[in-house]
Amino acid sequence: MLSQSAIEQNVLCLLVYSDEHAHHVALKITDSGLFSNPTNQLIVQTSLDYITQYNAPPKGALRYLLESDLKRGEQGKLLNQTIDIIELEHLSIDAGFILEQLDNFLEHQRLTHSLRDALEILEQGDVERAKETIYRASTAPSTGSPGIWMKDPVQALSFLKKDEQTEFFSSGISVLDQRKVRPDKKTLMIIVASTGKGKSWWLVNAGKAALQHHKKILHITLELDEEKTAARYMQSMFSLTRDAAAQIPITRFMRDANGAVSMQFENLFRDSLIQKQVEMHERLSGWFSCPRWMIKQFPTGMLSTEQLTMFMDGLEKKERFRPDALILDYADLMRIDAKNLRIDTGRLYREIRGLGVMKDIAILSATQGNRESETAKVVGRTNLAEDWSKAGTVDTLIAYSQTEEEKRLNLARILVDKARDVGDGFMCLITQQYSIGQFALDSVPMTASLSNDLQTMAASNGG
Repeated sequence: MLSQSAIEQNVLCLLVYSDEHAHHVALKITDSGLFSNPTNQLIVQTSLDYITQYNAPPKGALRYLLESDLKRGEQGKLLNQTIDIIELEHLSIDAGFILEQLDNFLEHQRLTHSLRDALEILEQGDVERAKETIYRASTAPSTGSPGIWMKDPVQALSFLKKDEQTEFFSSGISVLDQRKVRPDKKTLMIIVASTGKGKSWWLVNAGKAALQHHKKILHITLELDEEKTAARYMQSMFSLTRDAAAQIPITRFMRDANGAVSMQFENLFRDSLIQKQVEMHERLSGWFSCPRWMIKQFPTGMLSTEQLTMFMDGLEKKERFRPDALILDYADLMRIDAKNLRIDTGRLYREIRGLGVMKDIAILSATQGNRESETAKVVGRTNLAEDWSKAGTVDTLIAYSQTEEEKRLNLARILVDKARDVGDGFMCLITQQYSIGQFALDSVPMTASLSNDLQTMAASNGG
């Protein structure tokens, strides 16, 4: 059995000289820092750059590329000796054996480096970050399916069968569901809205809709505590007030025989959570078909994607709970480097979407609108706070807009600003009533007629 140092040297040989295997080796190496010393790291990084640019191993060009480094005293002598060894040995190595050992070698290096880093972090007293470092190294990213061979018609046309059997996830807004703008496995769907406009209520609404379609839900809250989030679910599911029974103003959409939509306003008497607690207890106890459903709070600004992954892995191992959908309230409140806010925010969203792909789940979250969203008549992707690249990462982006007159009428508008594979750029009008936990009681496509009706109402009320 070859030692790790011998395997490392042979990997260098393949990377620098092998026309057949250099590309495969290059794809496996995600970080030149995994190699044992600065000399080997320099050779690896130079070779990776060359392969990326010229689609071929560097071979004899390596000395030319490292010409200035070869002149640097003792370091240059060591570099020259290493290149001599690679040049001498590359013809005699067992490429097949080295390729078989490549994954184990890289995993060994990754764990060794991570354990060393974790020990340094522990010495600084940061236990949680040390655990994250070890976990990140010990968890290989999922590659998903083995791939599709397009010449095989069964594999190439498998998407047709999948389309027929696609699981139904709901956005909680009927018009969006009808237009196929809804969550799905391996995707990230978010809502953007300004402060206090009901982002958390939409997430609860989507969670309720998922439960109604027999989906298992993990709801992570980083803002509201677990009990308040549970109370919101109960309000939403049973249409109850929080503290006391009351007459609640409701707006309804009325549709005539020709499909024309008008609005009707009425008052509805609703009981409170306290008054209905016995009934809720009985209904939850008797809901035998209820999917598994968990709410978990983490401190604001403290949760990393590694910690979230570890938590979900723990639930799967200890509780045998693997959710169909993760509701994250909300991503902007996870751990982000304040010194590199924009860059780190973009990284965070990419990792969250990657988690959805790795776990084969739907992920729903929300994001804060920027200052302009507070007064914008129509909120959209241009109103994303911090890093605009969020829009490029997410699969579905909806935006919440509401004028003062719409708020008085318990109305709001939802713009579908981005939706992969289905039409976007359209808007719907929703009725809502947060006092009984309803983000979207009903919804209709936004039309010129409805828009004119809203303007007329606003004008008659001095708007």
